[in-house]
Amino acid sequence: MLVNGREEMVRRAERSFQAQTYEQKTLLIYDTSPDDVADLADKAGIPCDDPAIITLESTASDHHGRAKTIGYLRNRANHGAEHASVILHWDSDDWSHANRIAEQVALLQASGKDCVGYREMLFWQQPTEGSLPHGLAEYECECESCIGGAWLYSQSRKHYCVGTSLCYWRRVWERRPFEDLPKPGGGTGEDTKWLEGVSSLGVSAQGGTTAVDGDGIEPRMIATIHWANTNAANYRECLAGNSPQWKRVPEWDARVRAIMEAA
Repeated sequence: MLVNGREEMVRRAERSFQAQTYEQKTLLIYDTSPDDVADLADKAGIPCDDPAIITLESTASDHHGRAKTIGYLRNRANHGAEHASVILHWDSDDWSHANRIAEQVALLQASGKDCVGYREMLFWQQPTEGSLPHGLAEYECECESCIGGAWLYSQSRKHYCVGTSLCYWRRVWERRPFEDLPKPGGGTGEDTKWLEGVSSLGVSAQGGTTAVDGDGIEPRMIATIHWANTNAANYRECLAGNSPQWKRVPEWDARVRAIMEAA
């Protein structure tokens, strides 16, 4: 889990991890904020003596003052997971169903694929506090459809999974680490680029709205849209309504809101 402060989100992601039914799990938290990682753990209420949690910290820039890219940080975090055979991305601004790890590991093992993930993802548009950042102000709105709304991101490309949902063998990453993609864009897109070189990909649509638990349909993951997303275009695309990959799903508002508020 790459983090840069935002202890409220880290707290939710850590609780989501602790609720997982898969027992042989370890959460590696890699913090790039200027604050001490111990302070972040304390503010987020993460027990420092929990053997299932590893905390690492680094500076967000190299010795030349250049900002480190997401690809670089993912590689450093994966190096820290030295005893893992399977790696899952666990972004700090996401919620995961309690069966997510168990189901993804089972699919990875049974499918014989290098990597598995979700092709679609529910997003929760987090209400903004105050004004939106420069460049997004034109989308500021107080209507119910824009505040606290659910969105569905889906992608038709066959060799694609949403980056935050990736679950893969460590040996696959060792053969092909993430690229240190340059700016602009903050070095984002490293996961999509990485997938282009994965020889066998197992895709499940269950990240969105198709997984069935008992009598109901439950999402496996919910990501958040907020002004500090690594790719701010998410916010712009959703609010502008110009991207075919993004669909407003008001029928999911109540369920997604209940999950996120209880998480």
